[in-house]
Amino acid sequence: MSRPLVELGGAGPLLHLAPANSFPLGVYRPLLEPWLARFRVVGIPPRGLWPNAGPAPEGPGSWESVGEELAAGIVEHDLRDVIAVGHSFGAVASLVAAARRPGRFSGLVLLDPTLLLPAHVDSIYHPDEEGVPRHMLATRARFRRAEFASEQEAFDYWRPRPLFRDWPDASLWHYVRGGLRPADDGAGLTLVWQPDWEAHYYEGLYRDAWREIGRLEPSLPVLLIRGGTTDTFTPAAAERFHEIRPSATIMDLPGFGHLFPLTAPARTAELITNWIRSSRPTS
Repeated sequence: MSRPLVELGGAGPLLHLAPANSFPLGVYRPLLEPWLARFRVVGIPPRGLWPNAGPAPEGPGSWESVGEELAAGIVEHDLRDVIAVGHSFGAVASLVAAARRPGRFSGLVLLDPTLLLPAHVDSIYHPDEEGVPRHMLATRARFRRAEFASEQEAFDYWRPRPLFRDWPDASLWHYVRGGLRPADDGAGLTLVWQPDWEAHYYEGLYRDAWREIGRLEPSLPVLLIRGGTTDTFTPAAAERFHEIRPSATIMDLPGFGHLFPLTAPARTAELITNWIRSSRPTS
């Protein structure tokens, strides 16, 4: 099956965006806007966002497989000298892809990657009624509301939710417009990223993603940005990353959490653009 390539705009050197779990590519429009004058921005979405993806498979997904799918898509579309930008789950997929196909990438940008230390992994799995450990975010995803009568209804529903509390209205509207599509039955709107696929990916957390860091091309420029208040990529995780990859540039964005690419898109884009200019990964 051919892997879709989504053109997000611009022309010039290639920049690939891999989104966080449950966040479609269109949600990142405010982050991408500053790059469109300089780069051709594309995305090869994970399988759950493919046209006619259907229901998620039974059992957990595999983040390693998502990264391998991304690497295969890069080759299928003959993309070269790619600056890979990934957020959260998408950062891990980008890391895997860059490790698998080192000759295709000229830079790697990891935005609050879901690289978790063992104790952190253990803390997010809780036994279900049968005693089987389940990812708590996967459990929540299965109960996520997926249907809305209109974009305004969705905006009004999400606006007071804790997840979106610090989002600018403009960013939330991008989430609404990029995250919904017409329902198959023609009645209202439904989530582009369906809850069963979201849960499927959460359950496939790549516990051993750390080993991918050591497989990267030694000369590949790497930028890692963590949110200053994030509870995902912890300071201890940042220290471990630096130990494995001392040449990487690691930055904090003070005052913002795990979703800073969406809540502080201009500042995030500026940090990345300045790093690209100084590191010259496209040369």
